[in-house]
Amino acid sequence: MLFADATSAIQVLYPLLDVLGLALGGLRPWALGDPLAEDPGAARLAARPQPYRVLQATVGRTPLTLRVQNQMDPSDGDNHALLWHRLALGTEHGVLTLADTHGPVLWQPRLYAPRDAHGRLRSSGPGTAHLDEPATTVLEGTGAPSHRGVFDQLWPEALTRALADFAADARAGADPLVRGRFDLGVCRLWHETTDRLGRPEIIRPGPPGGHVRAADLEPVLHGEAAP
Repeated sequence: MLFADATSAIQVLYPLLDVLGLALGGLRPWALGDPLAEDPGAARLAARPQPYRVLQATVGRTPLTLRVQNQMDPSDGDNHALLWHRLALGTEHGVLTLADTHGPVLWQPRLYAPRDAHGRLRSSGPGTAHLDEPATTVLEGTGAPSHRGVFDQLWPEALTRALADFAADARAGADPLVRGRFDLGVCRLWHETTDRLGRPEIIRPGPPGGHVRAADLEPVLHGEAAP
């Protein structure tokens, strides 16, 4: 693995680290840097304060850039995350990206064009068949459900699967320390990460001003005036 790039809200940082460890085949060894300092000049020009803290780290021997929205409304802690999870894993062949917690999963093959005898990039001819592949592909079966589908179907199914796996392990007499050691590792990494980030910034935003549907963006994409 060449790199990992992850973004999370502070409320769901623990499950992000859980998913990251499973994707990398383990969390150890890890090392965390302190959050990068915000540039004063950039901060003065920004219309609003930067919502993300950025840490550079190594997890499972993989370089990691981690962005965390370290903000929370104490009276409405389940809301106001700009996004929940986004995770990209980079390899020599391309980048695999979990666009959000519930999908989709995207595959972006690495762009490489061979050169001819004169050093010019070639986009046709022998050795260029891979350029016919889509620049980005949504992997089959990973399409994102609606938020209502998440509440009504996906989360109950996940709980059912977790309980079924737990019951199967109990019947088989499986050693709980195997999974337990990994879970303890996630706990320790989560504790170290939140310690580096410091206390969340207190925010008290109101509800979002209306709801923008994907269909509302189509006029903008086609160069038409926004409704």
